[in-house]
Amino acid sequence: MTLPDKKLNKTKYKSSVLVVDDDSRIRNLLKRFLSKNNYISISAQNYNTAVELLETFKFDIAIVDVMMPGRNGFELTKIVGERFQVPVCMLTARTEINDKLLGFKNGADDYLTKPFEPEELLVRIKAIIRRNQSITQINPRKSLTHFEFVLDVHNQILKVNGNDISLTNNEVSLLNVFKKHKNKVLSRDLIIKELNATKTIPLAEKKSTNNRLIDLQITRLRKKIEPNPTYPMYLKTIRGQGYKLYLES
Repeated sequence: MTLPDKKLNKTKYKSSVLVVDDDSRIRNLLKRFLSKNNYISISAQNYNTAVELLETFKFDIAIVDVMMPGRNGFELTKIVGERFQVPVCMLTARTEINDKLLGFKNGADDYLTKPFEPEELLVRIKAIIRRNQSITQINPRKSLTHFEFVLDVHNQILKVNGNDISLTNNEVSLLNVFKKHKNKVLSRDLIIKELNATKTIPLAEKKSTNNRLIDLQITRLRKKIEPNPTYPMYLKTIRGQGYKLYLES
């Protein structure tokens, strides 16, 4: 899985597309075709990888295959729409009307059966993105750029969108670590090293204990700053790397 730079060159590219299919031939075909037509294309082979990418990057549309190992395309389509508000065009070799109805019921914007002509898919992608952009202009979504953290270290108060939230010493120290390494992914080891320097959070010698303490502090902090701590928008877990707090530049 190759990830592009998040700072996308909008003068060169039109839109970003997530392609989800367990068939590598389809993924590679669509990636080449979309790139040729000046689209950014990132691919995923299953549900879990797709969700991880959606949590990391902003997409204009997702192209989702129905039949995949593990959780299928219907399940993915539902969460893509509900959680990430990204439009979906489903791809499938299944032509039964019930499958199409199920796709639309789960939030699909369009449905294309295999085999298909790439040019037809391109027309559908353009139409879906155009419709979605029109809706977004009428009902603009809340974006991260309107979210503001203001930390008053002296009074141990965090302002989130203008609301005062009291913090513990541990939470202040943890936020200061994230502010020091602004908008960077921090491993547990680095967080522990920084907190040890402040001597605010008493950390045991065992690494497993340290990690559990960090995870607990992260969970508590999310409850104070996240609209929905179950699906964090700002203090995110980066799988295999650590945590990242998205702050205003």
